[in-house]
Amino acid sequence: MDNNTSFIEWWSSANTTFSECENSHDVIECVSGEIKKLGFDHFAYGKKKSVPFSRALVNIDGTYPNEWVKRYKEKHYFQIDPSIASRAKDRQFVIWQDSIEIKNSLVYREAGEWGINFGATWTQRSMDHSLCILGISRHNEKISPDEKINLNIKMRCLIDFIEEKDCLFSKGKNFNDEIQLSQREEEILKWIADGKCSKSISYILGISENTVNYHIKKIQSKFGSANRTLAAAYSAALGII
Repeated sequence: MDNNTSFIEWWSSANTTFSECENSHDVIECVSGEIKKLGFDHFAYGKKKSVPFSRALVNIDGTYPNEWVKRYKEKHYFQIDPSIASRAKDRQFVIWQDSIEIKNSLVYREAGEWGINFGATWTQRSMDHSLCILGISRHNEKISPDEKINLNIKMRCLIDFIEEKDCLFSKGKNFNDEIQLSQREEEILKWIADGKCSKSISYILGISENTVNYHIKKIQSKFGSANRTLAAAYSAALGII
């Protein structure tokens, strides 16, 4: 069997499997199964949403050890991870062992404590210009030259499958799970987005201005935003309003 036939059969099988996914858990299980077939232990999928403000919206999911993911998020390693194409590159495929920058980085050294030693990362832009990142790893054994070719093609396909299912991160799904807004808060956000001040909103909704400001403070706290305008912008970017 030639390589082209092998790839077509793999793609057809994977496409069928992903088409049967009904939720984000199913997608994660499918990706996990595919990367294990490729000879790897864990994967992480991240999406950095492009918004016209200083704080980018980022989410990460996958099968990496929980303690490592927690540390990665708390230390904001996403911003300094050299395996991620965050410097005006739309597409990038990198094998960690081939990059001196990666091997000398703090992120890579600490990842080794959780058995994350050898791996690869593929990054590309989605249709909405978000940066999509798929990283895979294993505890031992370097990636062979033949594996590199296979990974380059299949990791790109896996990202396409994930994005087509639109289950993990599209429209800020996982952010919505964390940010729960009351009906009143959503109403106030919509009027803020429409350019209304607290006094105007209080008149429209028939509540006091103090009550409006109370809700706005709660909203800003939930989004971690410095002001009401940014909170409204984040919620719009996430599809909440």
